[in-house]
Amino acid sequence: MVHRGEAIGVLAVASRLEGAFGQREAEMLSEIAGHVAMAVSNAVAYRQIAELRDKLSQEKHISKMKINLENRFEDIVGESAGLRHVLKEIETVAPTDATVLIQGETGRGRNYWRVRSID
Repeated sequence: MVHRGEAIGVLAVASRLEGAFGQREAEMLSEIAGHVAMAVSNAVAYRQIAELRDKLSQEKHISKMKINLENRFEDIVGESAGLRHVLKEIETVAPTDATVLIQGETGRGRNYWRVRSID
């Protein structure tokens, strides 16, 4: 079986009877082989496209994660031990889809912070 000049496979028919197949059967088999070759070629192409789509989706997801990691704490100001502890906990939760509520005083110099999952 050949499709677009590429060998796709072999289609064979056999009989125990001598002379069971003539020119008509050979032409019909050739026509069927052409259709089967096209179907097989299309199935292979579809699988390759699906694999490339999945790979692109994974690369997109990884790129988004890298961007999020690079920009993760730009807006948070502070250097207290409590804040550093909270940021460390946030790093643990960040790769997941969990929603997190951060509670604590802001702008008052306090060191009380608590991270709690609210999913």
